[in-house]
Amino acid sequence: MKTENTTLHAFKALACFSIVSLHFLLPGQFGVFYQIVARFAVPFFMMLSGYFSYNISKDKVKFRLKQMLLLTAASLLFYTIVHFVNLLLTRELTEKMASIDLSDFADFFLFNSPRDLIGSAATPTWYLLAISYIYTLYLVFYKHFHRLTSFGVSLFLLVLAFYIEFNISGTLYYRNFLFMGLPFFILGMQFAKHRDRILAYDLSSVRKWAIGLGIAGLILLEYCFMGTEYDLYPSTLFSSSAIFFYAVRNGTDIDIPILNNIAKRYATMIYIIHPFIIFIFRSIMPRNTIYSFGFFIIFLLSYFLSIAFQKAIRPRLISTLPAQAQ
Repeated sequence: MKTENTTLHAFKALACFSIVSLHFLLPGQFGVFYQIVARFAVPFFMMLSGYFSYNISKDKVKFRLKQMLLLTAASLLFYTIVHFVNLLLTRELTEKMASIDLSDFADFFLFNSPRDLIGSAATPTWYLLAISYIYTLYLVFYKHFHRLTSFGVSLFLLVLAFYIEFNISGTLYYRNFLFMGLPFFILGMQFAKHRDRILAYDLSSVRKWAIGLGIAGLILLEYCFMGTEYDLYPSTLFSSSAIFFYAVRNGTDIDIPILNNIAKRYATMIYIIHPFIIFIFRSIMPRNTIYSFGFFIIFLLSYFLSIAFQKAIRPRLISTLPAQAQ
């Protein structure tokens, strides 16, 4: 019987927590600093998808694509309604409709950026679009996908991503399936491909400490000299890879039931719903002491709504899909 990797579950739950902290900061100066640490989350999610997509059947790729497209469509529809209602309430609907042009659709379809079409609250849904695009590529090029997605391709795309981020204004040119999605999806597949070698690799305590302290030092340097405005840091690549490496090697070292539960059942929905909770919270909450601790309120509300969604709505959505291929 295959052992469940509960360490991956724990880090997936941490990544979910970190995503929320990027969009509504943790209290105090620590919340500002943690923005750099939290950047590991999106690459980690991409790597996780790649890890569990290695060497799967074409039918399973097709199923995952259908599932993701349905989830993406539902999320975009929800945020379209939210944006529409908000524009009505603020009496900005006419102005917004007049300002929409072809570039907004180009940003949406080419760069996975829904912000200009359906509002800033929908910005995090770029991830759903990106992973849908990646599964589409996987399905279309199924026979050759593993050869086309080598470590070298991942490295090349990451170099381009860093170049674009530090030289071209605008996140949409790198925050998309090609530069923030595919490279890390490929890395996840490489972890799966070389899993036996990773498990057999002799990593001494000295090397472990050197890696950990090196990443921590790099994060501090980035915080001091680069600030927190970037999406992708050098430490992002190293920290997400190191965390994944550790989780693959130590699959049962961390086994906390509530983290397992969040990771397996609620992480995706927390990711989708938390921008809406933030939008409502910022709209109605006065800027007081409670507001400064809003992260915890937002995360808990997102968690509870995800539980409700899991019980009441998701089964109906999934029932529209064919049975999952084995």
